[in-house]
Amino acid sequence: MVAGYLAKYATESTEITGHRSVRASWTGGHLDLVTGSLRFMVLLAGRIRRRLLLALLLVVCLLVCWRAFAWQGELNQRRDRSEAKAALSKYLERVRGSDYGAAYEQLCSDVLSEYTASDHAAFLREQRRFVSFSIGEPTQSTGIDGTYLIFPVDLAYADQSTSVVRLAVGLETGGPKVCDHYEWRK
Repeated sequence: MVAGYLAKYATESTEITGHRSVRASWTGGHLDLVTGSLRFMVLLAGRIRRRLLLALLLVVCLLVCWRAFAWQGELNQRRDRSEAKAALSKYLERVRGSDYGAAYEQLCSDVLSEYTASDHAAFLREQRRFVSFSIGEPTQSTGIDGTYLIFPVDLAYADQSTSVVRLAVGLETGGPKVCDHYEWRK
């Protein structure tokens, strides 16, 4: 079979190149076969290269998109923390200034359902009055009832004593709201 194949290409007709050679030898036919094979391999390599390039481009696009979403998530988390800290600071300023009605307006929905503005004012009057405060870095708590950032707050009193309370800020649709109630301070 191999001998017949070689004999076919050792004649004057070569089917690979499509032209007739008056005097083709086995070497000439063999070179045409090798040249044709090389052309085929180059064509095949070009197709493989294009597919590999396309696959690589797809992987790069996916990585860029994934990183963009991760970056957006980090920005949202930083913004949430910053807004929650600002809301807590505003709440504590109102409590320190005895503006209990305005402080009540900043309470989270979990607390508002439990008691009235007068109940909240009575609760705050029972607490020691602080002269300054410092808000630390929060921890996040996420559950079925929502996401909360729990801030450690250093409270300084007029007699130079200090205490640390942990206040939760609920990340609600309308913005961050403070969860300050005797149940929440336990």
